[in-house]
Amino acid sequence: MSLLPWDCYWDYFVGEEAARFIREYDDERPFACMVGFPGPHDPYDPTPEFLAKVDVDKIPDPAPGDPIHRDVREGIHPRPRPGAPIWTPETEGPYTEEQKRTVRAHYSALILQIDHEVGQILAALEESGRLDNTIVIFSSDHGDLVGDHGVNAKGNFYEGSCHVPMLVRQPGGATGEVRDDLVCLTDVTATLLAASGHGVPEYMDARPLPGLGLAGDAPRDILIGGLQSGWMAYDGRHKLVKYGNGATGLFDLQEDPQEQHNLAESATHAAEYRHLDAALWREIMRSVQASHSYNLVDASESGPLWADKVFGATGWERVYPHSSVKRR
Repeated sequence: MSLLPWDCYWDYFVGEEAARFIREYDDERPFACMVGFPGPHDPYDPTPEFLAKVDVDKIPDPAPGDPIHRDVREGIHPRPRPGAPIWTPETEGPYTEEQKRTVRAHYSALILQIDHEVGQILAALEESGRLDNTIVIFSSDHGDLVGDHGVNAKGNFYEGSCHVPMLVRQPGGATGEVRDDLVCLTDVTATLLAASGHGVPEYMDARPLPGLGLAGDAPRDILIGGLQSGWMAYDGRHKLVKYGNGATGLFDLQEDPQEQHNLAESATHAAEYRHLDAALWREIMRSVQASHSYNLVDASESGPLWADKVFGATGWERVYPHSSVKRR
C-alpha cells in the first residue's frame, strides 16, 4: 500500500495535468491529447482511501494453473542465469491463495484510481464545452495476470495479459453498443487519422475501429500478435500461441475462457491448428521480408537502382543520402 497521499501519487499528477491542459487550451484548432497513466502497475500500491472502496467479494478468483502453463511461462523471458527469477521474485511467485486475493484487491484499487482521474478529464472536457466535439478512446497497452495461471505481470498471450479494454466515445455516435470485432491497439492510430480526414498510409498494419462509420474499417478474420519471446494467432474463438522455448498452446476461448485445456496435440482440433499456424507463418515471413525493405531503392522514375546500366560500374559513386531513395 502507498505511504503517499493521493495528491502525491503519479496517476493523480498525470490526470490532473491532462485536465489542466484541456481547461487552459485556448487555440481554435483541434487538439490531440494522449494521456498515459503509469498505473495500474506493480508494486500494487494503491492509496488507502481507494483500497477501502474495493468490494473484495466481487473480485473473481484467479484462473488456475497447471503444468502446461508453467511450460508456457518459461518461454516468456529468458532467465539471466539458471535458477534466477525471470523478472522479479514478487511477480514470478509462487503465491498463496491469500496473496493472490491481496494482489487482486490492490490491483482493483489501482483501477479505481485511474477511473477517478478519467472522470476528472471528462469533467474538464464538459466544463470547457468540448465534450460533445471530442473523440475519446480509452484503452491500455497490456493487462496483468494478477495471479491467473499462478503468475503476475504481463509478457504473454493469456487473456489477462493481452485482452485489454477498448472504449470509444464518438460525438453523435452510438452509445452502449458492445462489439466483438477483432481489433488491436494500432487501430487507434488509424481511427484518429480517418476521423480527422486523413487517409491511413498503406504501410500501416492498421485500420479504423469498426462501428464508427469511418472509411476502411474492414473486419479482420485473424489477429496476429508478437513479443520478443513468441507469437500468437487468434480468430475470435481459437488462439494459437508459440513461444521461443518451443512451448505451444491452442485454446478454444468459447468453451474454455480461462485457457485451461491445451488443444495443440488434439487430433480433433488439427484443422484449427493448421489454419492458425499457416496464418502465423505468413505474417512471420511478411515481417522478415519487410525487415529488408531498406535495401529496396528506386534510382529514378525509369526503374530500380539495380537496373541502371552504370550501377556498379568502375568509379561509380553514390551520394548519400540519395535524393531518389524511396523507403517502401
